[in-house]
Amino acid sequence: MQEQAAAQRKHYKKYRLQESDRIQKHKAFNPDRKKKWDDLRLRREVSNADGSIVRGTIARLKSQATHCAYCDVRLLRKQTDHMIPLAGGGEHSVRNLVIVCQDCNQRKHALSYEQWIERVELCHRARVIAVFDSRYGMQHAGRVAA
Repeated sequence: MQEQAAAQRKHYKKYRLQESDRIQKHKAFNPDRKKKWDDLRLRREVSNADGSIVRGTIARLKSQATHCAYCDVRLLRKQTDHMIPLAGGGEHSVRNLVIVCQDCNQRKHALSYEQWIERVELCHRARVIAVFDSRYGMQHAGRVAA
């Protein structure tokens, strides 16, 4: 399993720019599918909201963040990530949001916590576990060994 995760990390590093470009082109050529996806995401946010994210909350979180929650790189382009993905039943709440770099956000995508831990680079794994543990306690962070 660790060999597979290492191979996935290596593959991602090699092809991340090409993949990002491919995704942007796909969205541009398929505006109807993009709109459908955006609508679905909005419905998930609304239905899974706990009320902690109000106007300006995400902007405030982004303005306070200086480093990626996952890899600790200095943030140039700040993005939000739902630690437990909306597609996986995660809540749209301050507790579930972290500010991350574009690379981590694209790599994690809609992976579950367990899948993300297996794919994150070993040197960052303890940080990712600590972020989850600080928000959710051992209910998630204890499932996968560091």
